[in-house]
Amino acid sequence: MSREDILTVALRLFAIYLVIGALQLVGQASATDINLPTGSLIAVITLSIIFPLLIAALLWLLPLHIAAILLPSIDPRPTALSTQTVPALEIGCILIGLWLLASSLSDTTYWVVTLIAALNNEWGLRIIPMQDLASMAATLLQLGLSVWLLLGYRGILRFVRCMRSREISQP
Repeated sequence: MSREDILTVALRLFAIYLVIGALQLVGQASATDINLPTGSLIAVITLSIIFPLLIAALLWLLPLHIAAILLPSIDPRPTALSTQTVPALEIGCILIGLWLLASSLSDTTYWVVTLIAALNNEWGLRIIPMQDLASMAATLLQLGLSVWLLLGYRGILRFVRCMRSREISQP
């Protein structure tokens, strides 16, 4: 199985995960007691459900095109996957990035709705407890880390190679 095949499967699994997350959000949103006007609440729920479904559709329908964007220089002929080579690390970084992105998207949606509710009711940020502000910062960091893993994983690969060569050269 080539690295492109593995990434295609992972992208489709991620699409399924996003659909399930969007369906869970419908259930959570219907049980929410937020003092937003009904029109605003419906708009926020609709946008937070449509966005993951749109991404899921793109991932499901165009996995090879997305794999071509994520993996550098895809060779037209399939290559065998070896756990001893860099392609396995590339795929691992991309899969971890996708997983982090999935979990940070749901958290981001939650915190955006919380901020909208706080600002819409003229409470401002002072009503939000410090631990929630810390959770918002952690979610933002997780979102940034996921984007970095998806788009800039080569730095991690250089770090891993450097650490491996250092262990070998040290007595």
